[in-house]
Amino acid sequence: MEDDEVYVEGESEDESENGEDPLEAEKKGNSTGTTRCVPGDVMAAAEALTPQAKRKVTDIGFSNMLNLKLKRLGTREGIMFLMLLSDVSLNDESFIIRVSEHSLIDVTAQGVGSVLVPVGNGKEHNLGKPKDHRAPYGNLCNELIDQGYNVLHRVKQTKNGAVKYRFDKKIKIEHVIDYIRKSKEDTDKQVYLFFCVLVTRLLLPTLSNYVNPRTAWMCSNFELMRNLNWCHLICKDLKDKFSTWQKKENKVNATIEGCTVVLLIRFLDNFLPEDNSRDPPRIDFYGEKEIKELLLKVSKEVNIAERVGELKVNVAEVEDSVPEVKDSVPEVSMGKGKGKGKPKPKPSMVRKPTSRIQPVTGDSIVFNFPSVQVLVEECGGNEGNILSRELDNKMRCHRSAMMAEFQKIQNLQLQHNEDLKKIVVEHCSLSEIYKHIIQKAKIQDE
Repeated sequence: MEDDEVYVEGESEDESENGEDPLEAEKKGNSTGTTRCVPGDVMAAAEALTPQAKRKVTDIGFSNMLNLKLKRLGTREGIMFLMLLSDVSLNDESFIIRVSEHSLIDVTAQGVGSVLVPVGNGKEHNLGKPKDHRAPYGNLCNELIDQGYNVLHRVKQTKNGAVKYRFDKKIKIEHVIDYIRKSKEDTDKQVYLFFCVLVTRLLLPTLSNYVNPRTAWMCSNFELMRNLNWCHLICKDLKDKFSTWQKKENKVNATIEGCTVVLLIRFLDNFLPEDNSRDPPRIDFYGEKEIKELLLKVSKEVNIAERVGELKVNVAEVEDSVPEVKDSVPEVSMGKGKGKGKPKPKPSMVRKPTSRIQPVTGDSIVFNFPSVQVLVEECGGNEGNILSRELDNKMRCHRSAMMAEFQKIQNLQLQHNEDLKKIVVEHCSLSEIYKHIIQKAKIQDE
């Protein structure tokens, strides 16, 4: 090992696939922009289990996870749409999908249970973490190395102009699934490895694309897996992940975490025919065919593409999260105005479409969004949770409508530019003809 190489025991729990901090990766535009919830990997892991291992998984309380038929969600755009509509302002672990003013879908621990039941029937809410929680991860890494799997990954680091390399231990999901196939003589090991895939790819997906130390520790403790209240844990984790996503500037390219299959199924269940059975677990009903057909129907009713398209407008993005309380009225500058003293929009991380038509520089369009506190004080009322949520929801609707109108203005501007371009082309053609006539007349005179 060279002098500029450092060996690191274990992977960082909040690290992206290429070893870079995920938040930094998104800022630089390096994020893969994927959905980490991949039920198909759980299906592959379940198929590799022996009958004895499947019985043990069933005894611990995860029998339903052995018979999934949904390989992939197949709709990153649909998931983003639902995340945009999610109201995470409630005080408990639950949240609400606000499809419209009259259509609300609640996502609670009980709702998670209706989708995934019976995933653990324990009462323990606190996951906890002992001091030696990295030990099972280190042991699994060493086992995989002994079996010939490539666990060490070289990561380049640059600090103060100096380049160094570190070696991280990273456990790929495909290696874990393959190791399950090789461990047919060890039932406990198969169950442990299956749980690693289940938690990483379905129940509690994170930014990382690998099994992390906390997951390895959790899955190695079968009693903990049995006693945890998974419905509560999944719902709270999903809400926390959505809250974080809603605050990001570069939502389009951000990696989507959490058990998003719960969100998708809770939403799609509301569009099933009345005579369709809704018996739990709901995940047993959905395959790729059912997801595709329902999404095709739903997208026409709720304009999924249009709502998600608002994230891709090349203007300063109006945050979908709850507005911060400030003493003054915030201003969001739209366009390329020359006005001084007005805040400039942050450069969008979304790649702009290639076009020869450039927008005309003009006056800035400024949208003023008063904070909840300012509105309440002006009306002489008292701010409360219910009032704050009601105002925030109405402000979100107004912002969405204004963004849609601004998009129309932008399209008119592009059309205007195209018309001007035609005038320029015609003028240039006439000028060339005129020059040719003058030149020919001069030649004839000579």
